[in-house]
Amino acid sequence: MRCLKCDYCLYHLRTNRCPECGRAFDPLLPETYRQDGRNWHRFIPPKWMRTAFLLLVLLVTLPILTPSDSEADARYAFRTSPLGLLQTTRSQLELFRGQQGRRATLTELQNRHSAMYTKQTGPNGEQLGPYLQQPPVNLWNGSNRVITFDQAKPQDGWVYNEKTGELRAICDERTAKKRNYDTEYDIFIVD
Repeated sequence: MRCLKCDYCLYHLRTNRCPECGRAFDPLLPETYRQDGRNWHRFIPPKWMRTAFLLLVLLVTLPILTPSDSEADARYAFRTSPLGLLQTTRSQLELFRGQQGRRATLTELQNRHSAMYTKQTGPNGEQLGPYLQQPPVNLWNGSNRVITFDQAKPQDGWVYNEKTGELRAICDERTAKKRNYDTEYDIFIVD
């Protein structure tokens, strides 16, 4: 029950008069009060208000949706992801060396069924490996072939030195200079 004049809730009152506006009502006569209130939950805003709200939402979200500098972001991702893969592979080679007590051989890096790519049980029953799921793919040329430094060709992916454990990605000189890579440590240039 609600007051006809001010919509005040009339339940649990001691008197038959609205405490808000003073209008009299009779609980036995439904025409002296309102049953359902003003239905504020059914309010539909006018078209201008809906349009203004949509414009406000667009103005707030537009800076979030537009890329800041997508070309620079793409260059950064291209520049860092091959080096990230190189570093991950180097870390796994060091883990292999620490657990196996020796450096991985070139044959082990080339063979997917070697200790580098399969699970093994160590001398104390501990699980060793797999250190890599598959031979890493050089993101510059798409090759996963691992070769020695003296046999490297542009179509190979990686160069590896068994004695020192040094691993580098093969890259052409133009890409290395353009991206300013460290040719002494990360990149092996073959043209």
